[in-house]
Amino acid sequence: MTNPTPLTPTPAGWAWVHLRDAALGVFDCPHSTPKLAQAGPYLVRTQDIGGGVFRGEAAARVSRATYEERIARAKPEYGDLLYSREGTYFGISAEVPPGTEVCLGQRMVLIRPDPTVLHFSYARYWLNSDTMRKYVYAHRDGSVAQRLNLPIIRSIPLPLPPLEEQRGIAATLGALDDKIESNRRIIRLASDLLDALSASLANAVRSVPLGQLATVERTAVHPNGLGSERVDHFSLPAFDDSARPERVAASTIMSGKLAVTGPSILVSRLNPRFNRTWWAVPTHGVRALASTEFACLTTDDREDLAAIWLAVRDAYFRSELVRRASGTSGSHQRVRPDDLLAIEVPDVREISPTLKRTALALLDSIHQRRIEAAKLAGLRDALLPQLLTGGIRVPEATKALEGLA
Repeated sequence: MTNPTPLTPTPAGWAWVHLRDAALGVFDCPHSTPKLAQAGPYLVRTQDIGGGVFRGEAAARVSRATYEERIARAKPEYGDLLYSREGTYFGISAEVPPGTEVCLGQRMVLIRPDPTVLHFSYARYWLNSDTMRKYVYAHRDGSVAQRLNLPIIRSIPLPLPPLEEQRGIAATLGALDDKIESNRRIIRLASDLLDALSASLANAVRSVPLGQLATVERTAVHPNGLGSERVDHFSLPAFDDSARPERVAASTIMSGKLAVTGPSILVSRLNPRFNRTWWAVPTHGVRALASTEFACLTTDDREDLAAIWLAVRDAYFRSELVRRASGTSGSHQRVRPDDLLAIEVPDVREISPTLKRTALALLDSIHQRRIEAAKLAGLRDALLPQLLTGGIRVPEATKALEGLA
């Protein structure tokens, strides 16, 4: 067994091994397109593990017979890792959830760590680390569809601390991930409650054009005139990533933006079928800018603004946004601000103060949970490379995290 060249320095007592030497097997997917079913075991595709966690909400399903065919080579079980080898999400790993029947879709690989030498959660963190992202990008194949060949996957180098330390590393990082996921669950629940409140207004109040309730912020800012000032950039990619603005030097922003001077609702005008609605609250002392692909809705009172949120989450409003979008291609269709303001929505001026306060409390909760999740993710991302290479040991990390809410 020839050990790989270490990618980073590691402490004494750690070894560097190829993945194949710490796994019971690396199994390729069946190279066939399965027939989907309404119910049954999950079919894991690359997009289902894009965030490093298997998300069953949007995953496809297959029949029992198809499932049995696709697990003939290896049945995915808790303790195994799902790994994407091709496409947009190549080189990402996720754990097989406990008590869940899954089979591999195309472009997927199953990794079965040897539990006597490699802890599966530790392996997942390593495979998803920045070090490994750079490694797999350098070893990818394919000029159109990027992919990793099986020999490359099997020869992936990984640092191997003692098994007990692997467990400690996985537990430390996992505790942070659990807190992040708890915040995300609360965000999803609060968002669902807001949509339910919006739906309850559909036939309860009269309809008026949105322009009677809100104004559109049109103040333009040219970031190139702000030099190196750090600003919060509310962009479409930032929304899609974590719905948190990206703090960057203004000089790195190449086009004109909208000023966000107070609490606002950002409604995406670009490709409205993707349904991006953002409760935007600027951070005190930091200039906030928004992409001009958003319509920035404002009003003087925060409770009234929360009520407007219920209005723009109305199903009719969202369907009209899609209908009124125009453009030359499906990927670049926009709604003009004046057309957006002309769409009829529930007249939320008629709803009770209690309902407005409830909506505002839910929106504030979502905002605070996103801030907390972002801080936890930043802490995890700072600890991860240090733990995985022995720069910080588990007892030090545990002490640093004591008292974390």
